[in-house]
Amino acid sequence: MVLTRSSELQEGLALYDEADKYVGMSQAAAQDALAKCSLARVIWTAPCIILPSVVMAAVDSTKFLDRVGKRAQTVRLGVNLAVQGLILRYAVPPAMAVFPQRACLPASSLESEYGGDTNPTRKLYFNKGL
Repeated sequence: MVLTRSSELQEGLALYDEADKYVGMSQAAAQDALAKCSLARVIWTAPCIILPSVVMAAVDSTKFLDRVGKRAQTVRLGVNLAVQGLILRYAVPPAMAVFPQRACLPASSLESEYGGDTNPTRKLYFNKGL
């Protein structure tokens, strides 16, 4: 992701105030957005890696596949694909929603030019991205 979003890290992300008025560009906001997007991707990848192994181990421990005979590998593949599809359908969207699309940071955690010193309660908004 760092390579994909390197221009954001160099140039910064557009900042907006509460009234959705453009304020400027911030590299600190870009770093925050990249960290949150990276964490969200770890969160949505974890179920895709862990759950199929757990489910398939449970399927293998039952005698279900022994009962289907020669079609055992085909049935196993179908179960695995169904599990992956269900995980993608039900695990990825909540993981993407862990952090809101429109993120906000206090001006004090951004560059000094955005008035964090003079107004410590000021919040600025930016598009976090996916």
